[in-house]
Amino acid sequence: MDGMLGFLPEGLTVLSAGILITASFFTSALTASVGVGGGLLCSP
Repeated sequence: MDGMLGFLPEGLTVLSAGILITASFFTSALTASVGVGGGLLCSP
């Protein structure tokens, strides 16, 4: 785990990095669900 901490920017905690990753997942899923070429809103 200590090796992974080297990839985080200085001042960014593991907790805040986890929150950012989780938020990124949900915003990507939301974008994909309403995006062009498919998704929830483009079904007939």
